[in-house]
Amino acid sequence: MLILQELALKNDQIELMERSLNAYQSKLVMLKHSIALLYDEHKTARQAWDKERQGLQEKHDHMSNTFEQSQIRLQEFEASSNICVITNLQRLLDTLSASTDSNEQRRRLAEMTRKFTVMRINESILSRKYTHVVHSERLVTMERDYLNRAICVLDAKVAESVAELRKEKVGGPGVI
Repeated sequence: MLILQELALKNDQIELMERSLNAYQSKLVMLKHSIALLYDEHKTARQAWDKERQGLQEKHDHMSNTFEQSQIRLQEFEASSNICVITNLQRLLDTLSASTDSNEQRRRLAEMTRKFTVMRINESILSRKYTHVVHSERLVTMERDYLNRAICVLDAKVAESVAELRKEKVGGPGVI
């Protein structure tokens, strides 16, 4: 009789352990599935970030090239405008001293003044364009740095989530 009771008790324990085993197996499957979903989500987010980062990098490179070209053009313009101004002033002086007709002198003086004014206006326009390109480059750089910091933060959060899921997987139920 005692052996039958022990056998019944052992059968009950086996059934209880089998139910617990099935529950743990279903939790393990659920955790594996949630980890797979988390990895998929991270992968798609990372691809989107990489694509956006690449676009911003291309935009930054383009802006840098434009900036460098604008800087070179501005330097060339400044050099040529200084030479042109000096040359034009010298021509003006030569014209004024060589010409005897006062109407001719006035016409040439007006023409030289107009050319001088146009060059100064062009110089101010180029200076504004240069300032705008510099400002745009700064904004793109700040945006790129912000996105890099955001990617680092998100990577840390994903790593933390994965670590927590692994802890739950290894620790089993009841351990948090």
